[in-house]
Amino acid sequence: MKSHLRKFSTYRLDASLKSIIEKSYGTAVTGVGVHECDYIKRKFSRKYNATICASQKWVADLARCYGILYDVFSKYCEGEKLISDAGFNFIVAALFYFINPFDVIPDHMADIGYYDDLYVLQICLGHLSYTDYVHIQMRFTERQNACSE
Repeated sequence: MKSHLRKFSTYRLDASLKSIIEKSYGTAVTGVGVHECDYIKRKFSRKYNATICASQKWVADLARCYGILYDVFSKYCEGEKLISDAGFNFIVAALFYFINPFDVIPDHMADIGYYDDLYVLQICLGHLSYTDYVHIQMRFTERQNACSE
């Protein structure tokens, strides 16, 4: 999945913007709780449905990647804990950032509105343990194979 994300965009976030995004994401990771999980459960479908139909292919692909994280999140919430607690927190923070309308680069900004969401997804995947990442990668591969059949 990481290599797939690298080809989404050629836009480069500058160091100061990356730092702001990293701090925002880091704060979200440490603040994960029931309220954030409930918010994600209520809001994810609407955000996903809006972005999966984006005219820019990379934004629709980004939504698909977040959809995989949401599937893992949902299973974890249902008691099927296929990832670690720490991995769950990283995923919750990324999902919360994705659906929150008040992120660093507003999503409605033409061409660049989802670059911060892409960067957060990359940060999230980079923080996952090897085992957690392998589980996410397997889901990603399963979905890719299902789409090509």
